[in-house]
Amino acid sequence: FRDPNGFQRGMGINPYGRLAGTRVFAPFFNLSNCGGTDAGLIKSIQDNGAKISNNSWGCSDCAGTYDDSSQAFDAGVRDADPTQPGNQEMIFVFSAGNSGPSGGTIGSPGNGKNMITVGASESFRQSDENGAWFDGCFVGPTGANNAMDVISFSSRGPSPGNRVKPELIGPGTHIQGTASTNASYNGDSVCDQFRPSGQAVFAASSGTSHSAPAVAGVSSLAYWWMQNTFSVTPSPAMTKAYLMAHTTYLTGVSANDTLPSNRQGYGMPNMSTMFDDTSKFLLDQSHTFNNTGEMWTWTGSVVDSSKPARIVLAYTDAPGAIGTSPQVNNLNLAVNNGGNTYLGNVFSNQWSTTGGTADPYNNYEAVFLPPGTTGSIGITITAFNIAGDGVPNSGDMTDQDFSLICYNCAAQDG
Repeated sequence: FRDPNGFQRGMGINPYGRLAGTRVFAPFFNLSNCGGTDAGLIKSIQDNGAKISNNSWGCSDCAGTYDDSSQAFDAGVRDADPTQPGNQEMIFVFSAGNSGPSGGTIGSPGNGKNMITVGASESFRQSDENGAWFDGCFVGPTGANNAMDVISFSSRGPSPGNRVKPELIGPGTHIQGTASTNASYNGDSVCDQFRPSGQAVFAASSGTSHSAPAVAGVSSLAYWWMQNTFSVTPSPAMTKAYLMAHTTYLTGVSANDTLPSNRQGYGMPNMSTMFDDTSKFLLDQSHTFNNTGEMWTWTGSVVDSSKPARIVLAYTDAPGAIGTSPQVNNLNLAVNNGGNTYLGNVFSNQWSTTGGTADPYNNYEAVFLPPGTTGSIGITITAFNIAGDGVPNSGDMTDQDFSLICYNCAAQDG
């Protein structure tokens, strides 16, 4: 369906992907066909061949606690089917929820550590063929007039343990998709039963339930890209790091803040930079820390001074204890450039700054250096605390691997 502006609806993001659905609302939340547990749902998704799972659901009343559902999905990211040998890793994407603008409103399981949690920005769709757009969820033209704004309903962190959530943000207002073909469909579950008028193919809606699948689509394309460009079948940690390293910083309403923020995370995925030909260094879970105090180092250089240099560390942490701060292992990132040391997640607005202290809360850290950066890049990752089994079914009971990407970087000879 092509609209008067020439945009084609219904095209999706990844032409190489295959899509399946698991119904967990019928119409109420029901996992009886999966053994009645989150672990059963996770196993069913993996057993049916999925590598990426989008989840536009959650418990909004559970935002204040790390519960058994948060724990189950944190475990499922590392091993979706413990009955099989080894680890069956799974990329889970969760919507942040629609309980903003207050902080601490991201419900479970999306308030866990290892999934990718997505908030909602505005789209740029003030009107369409029908004129000024006021949808059935009370989002009018001012809720879709600037793609740099964070929409007010988007849930925000911090999450239990004072962790930053969401990690990313995506368009979440006046989103269109195919309408249900069920004979009983009456539009109750969406904002506009059919949009535009005069057709019954497309509906429209607003919410983080729509920003999350957009990012899941980007995740699937990034997954394909890494397989075919870098010969890397990316882990969940690598996928998360790759998306966070290629983002657009939002500067509008409820944005223009210091990264990573509880409103926009690291920003909106930018597919232009994600799939460009800029040199990138990737390391995906090929190094494991076994003891507190161990270090890993890498030395490279900035390739193109007209572009930023972005370094992102992410790791799949062991599931935490229910009802507490869920952090188990703690890895820290430090980057040296031009005699200056930048610690992970120490930012001023969108760029890293010197000083500050190592981040004790999050299992992802980033250093973003602006265009104009030149010279060598020295990366150090320190195992500040190895207290749990970050890599089950391998080694002993205290270990942790990690994923790293350096955008606009090349290894130095020798």
